[in-house]
Amino acid sequence: MVMNDIQVFDLFKHEDERGFLLKAVQKAYTDERPFGEIYFVSASSGTVRANHFHKVTTEWFVVVRGEGVLTLADAEFPNKRRTIPMGGCHQVCVKIPPGVAHAICSVGTEDLLMMALADKPYDPKDTDTFPLEIA
Repeated sequence: MVMNDIQVFDLFKHEDERGFLLKAVQKAYTDERPFGEIYFVSASSGTVRANHFHKVTTEWFVVVRGEGVLTLADAEFPNKRRTIPMGGCHQVCVKIPPGVAHAICSVGTEDLLMMALADKPYDPKDTDTFPLEIA
């Protein structure tokens, strides 16, 4: 089952008076997959981003500012869901394999900023993004 392929990695975050350092994605998390692209997503408090799945792309999500709740579901069985708190005191990197629908809701008082790594670059002429509302 594709939901069993989801992985959550605890992250190292160091904070002091200058700001913070967050080690977001390590090579070991990617299983030697090829690099596609890194991008950032912001979400105003109370809003939801994504609500889709990919058939071939694997992604890794890290919330670097704010707080969110990531909802995951098998695209073929979307009624069975898993939620993962991210950001704030939940500094994690989540690996989302193909076939897992995902949506992140910004739940904190400040806007959410999330870094995402994808093993394949987005191609608007041949998109691997399929809408599926789960949050």
